[in-house]
This record gives sequence, C-alpha cells and structure tokens, in this order.
Amino acid sequence: MKRLLSLIVFIFMLAGCAGTQEDMDRALAFRQRLLNQSGCQFLCDLTADYGDILYKFTLDCKANEKGDISFTVSAPESISGITGTISNSGGKVKFDESVLGFPILSEDLPTPLSAPWLFMTALRSGYIRTCDYEKGKMALTIADTYEEDAILIQIYFDEQDVPVSCEFIWKGRRILSMVISSFTYL
Repeated sequence: MKRLLSLIVFIFMLAGCAGTQEDMDRALAFRQRLLNQSGCQFLCDLTADYGDILYKFTLDCKANEKGDISFTVSAPESISGITGTISNSGGKVKFDESVLGFPILSEDLPTPLSAPWLFMTALRSGYIRTCDYEKGKMALTIADTYEEDAILIQIYFDEQDVPVSCEFIWKGRRILSMVISSFTYL
C-alpha cells in the first residue's frame, strides 16, 4: 500500500503545474522576482471563518528577504496599533494595552495573524499544485507542505502578476481569506 501511495505522489510531483509550460514559467518568474528582492510590503483585509467564529482584521505587513513578516493591526480600531512578527523560528506579538489571544496554531487551525506569513511562505517556497490563467490573470494553488493534510493556498493575481487576494483551504473548507492591496517590492 505504501509503495502504491509513493508512486501516486511521485506521479503528481512529475505532473507539477496543471497548465502549460508557459504558465508554469510565468509563475516561477514571479517567485524568482520575489526571492531576488529585499522584501515586500502590502495591506491585507483578512477574514477568518472558523464556522462559529468570524474574525476580521486589516493588517499592514512587511516581509523581509527571509520571508519573516512584521505586521501592524490597522483595523478594527479597538485593536489598532498592535504589532508583531512571525518568522520560521516562531512568533512574537507586542501588545500596547490590548491582547490578541491566538497562539500560532490554535486547535490545529491557522490563526488570522499567521495568514500573511503562510501567504509569503507559500509564494516563496510552497509546492505549486496548479497554475491557471483566465483573461491574463494568474491563479496559483500552492500547498504549504507535501503532507496529505496540507493547507492549500489559492492566490489570485492581477494582469501584472501582482497578488490581489488569496484563500486558505484546510480539509476542504475555506478558513481564511485575504484581499491584498498596495503590494510593492522593497
């Protein structure tokens, strides 16, 4: 059984991006451009939908060349100004007067504050499962790992290959979504 599963995984790895080679080249060109920069910054309107709980935030994010993210909450006003950083080595959140009570992974679900970091990690090094184009716009589906229960990140780009939104799918359900604006390289 394990050999059959290994063969299936190998075939999927060989299949790579569902699209033409030109599509894959365009997706990889974006990744290379991102990796060659000193970082990037963007605003994101984030929605986390955990079924019984819905969170909405606006974050001002900055990523360095390693993919570490620093963020400042800009909305809602009740938690505006809270800052933090998330990196491969862990997360740290600085609080002024308010506390956001999320660990990096809460009850096996990614927290809203981890979404920008997951987004950047997917763009920089995630396994590109599919890349499609419709009316000149690129859409990528990227898995955060090769594991069976990987989080799928569907990233949508504009005509200039700038990310404008993404959705995080886990176990067949959208749990996080981001609308991205003001994406610029540093």
